[in-house]
Parts: sequence; C-alpha cells; structure tokens
Amino acid sequence: MNEQVISDEDELLEDLQSTEAAVRKKAAEELGYMTTSDDQEVIALMDVMQNDCEDKVREMAYWALSSPANLKIISQHPEWQARVHAPGSGVQKKMLWWQNLLVKLKLR
Repeated sequence: MNEQVISDEDELLEDLQSTEAAVRKKAAEELGYMTTSDDQEVIALMDVMQNDCEDKVREMAYWALSSPANLKIISQHPEWQARVHAPGSGVQKKMLWWQNLLVKLKLR
C-alpha cells in the first residue's frame, strides 16, 4: 500500500464514527498499522467490530485488533478477549487464527 499512514489517533477514532463506510474502514486499517495503542483505541475497534452495519468495516476492525500493539493490550484484559470472540461478533471463523497468533506472540 502506497498511502501514507495517518498518525493522529484522535482523528482516526473520530473517523470510526463517520457516516461513510469507506472512511470507517480506512480509519480501522490505519489504526491497525499503528505501532502503539491504548485502551481507548482497542475499545473503539471492538465496538466497530461488533456493531458496524458493514461487513467489510467489521472485518477491518477485527484485522486492526490483531496488530501486535492491540493484541498486547487485549491480552491484559481477559474480558476483552471474550468480547472479541463472543457469539455474534462476526469473527468466529477466525478464532483459531487469533489463538495461534496469541501463542506466537506469547501474549497469552
């Protein structure tokens, strides 16, 4: 991807609330590329993953949550891990991938 990564987390978190699906999807993608994260970002991405009306936006939020920075935070909150894998989260098929990644990163 040749596009420049936006570094302003606050702007990206605002974009997750856009009325345009493409803007929400791009914001989730950019948040996934960030090398640092915080609880606010992870919570916002989990909300998008579970509640967005567009499949592609939910999938991108899930992808962003799988970044090393976000996985590190999620691994510190078992209730968040359960939320990501909750029935209806739309990502049950990817659960084995998620678990394998946690093991590889030794965050579990």
